[in-house]
Amino acid sequence: DAICEEMRLSEYGVHYLVVYPDMNTLRRIYSYYTKMQLEDNNEIVLILPYYETTEMVRSVLSGENNSGNGGSMIDVRKYEKEGSLMIIDAAEAYFSSDTDLMSFVEKLAKQAQSSGKNGISVIADLASFYYFNRIDKLIEYEMSLPTKYDDKMKLKGFCFYHQEDFDRRLTEQQKQMLLEHHGKNLMVVT
Repeated sequence: DAICEEMRLSEYGVHYLVVYPDMNTLRRIYSYYTKMQLEDNNEIVLILPYYETTEMVRSVLSGENNSGNGGSMIDVRKYEKEGSLMIIDAAEAYFSSDTDLMSFVEKLAKQAQSSGKNGISVIADLASFYYFNRIDKLIEYEMSLPTKYDDKMKLKGFCFYHQEDFDRRLTEQQKQMLLEHHGKNLMVVT
């Protein structure tokens, strides 16, 4: 799959916008990518899902729920226990967390370096902003992030948007701002 490969081969510092058409496509992308980054690239992976529960993400990653993930299976408990995999509900991360998400990610990046990891990947579904009717905050949040992260941080950031949300909930101007602000835009076409 071209999108998975493009993500896998991306350099540290990237801040990509990824538009996906449906949940099976999203599951296929995050399960493949997570498996590669944990097993082959020795990274920490932070997943912030919104349209499915954290338990569902664990189930997909472990292969218990095989709907469209291409059979990518990992030992979720093992990776979570060693701190290489974190799955946190996006609504909680963006709206009810005591700590600023970017500060948490920076802490994880330092943790990655001190524990001999190659870096950190963040896969974030931004849909919780729609749920809380905070599209203004979504744009503000995205614009507060750099187009390219500092190389020293060894961070890859992937902002996921469901195609329907992207098309219907954002104005043309908002879409343009988001597309121009990210280092690269990956549109998954089915």
